[in-house]
Amino acid sequence: MRTYININIKTVPKTHPLAALKVSTSRRYTSPLKKLALAQQLRACLLTPSNPDHDAHFVGIFLGMSQRHFYPVIRKREFRMSTKQGIPPCPEFHDLNLWILTKDTETSEFIVYKGNRTKEFLEKFHDPSKAPADDGEAGVSGLKIEYTRVPIWPILGLGERLGKALAEDVVGASDPEEMETWEKGLEEQSC
Repeated sequence: MRTYININIKTVPKTHPLAALKVSTSRRYTSPLKKLALAQQLRACLLTPSNPDHDAHFVGIFLGMSQRHFYPVIRKREFRMSTKQGIPPCPEFHDLNLWILTKDTETSEFIVYKGNRTKEFLEKFHDPSKAPADDGEAGVSGLKIEYTRVPIWPILGLGERLGKALAEDVVGASDPEEMETWEKGLEEQSC
């Protein structure tokens, strides 16, 4: 099966990854595999969001993580049997906060994404045929994702900065103003 991409190569800026495709198509003896690789590069560029902090993949990851809290793990053999039984009974959903920790290697920062899921949002995905029509306001839908950038350097105080971004639920009680150091631990042991 062949894939065709209709793009005016002449209008592509030199900094765009397609600029390599412009050069390669002018040669007659470019291999078809190179053209295919360049076309796949183009597709990857089209899927990349303009703002990496607003990636739609995080919505799917948060949804999967939140459903994992309420649905049992189904093995492959059990899945075949469960498809014949229809929709399982609705679990008792409740509001849920989840976190994803990623890193940005270019800026040397951790990025902490916090996802707030409401009970109503999770119920929409249990039985989509009964879900109300979308009202067009994404902010009211029961899904809220916030992110916080935490600088890695200096290492001293990283635990406190991560603790502040992740919340007490995850890291426990800590004072973000007081940094834990090796000297304090040695002084307490010697006394």
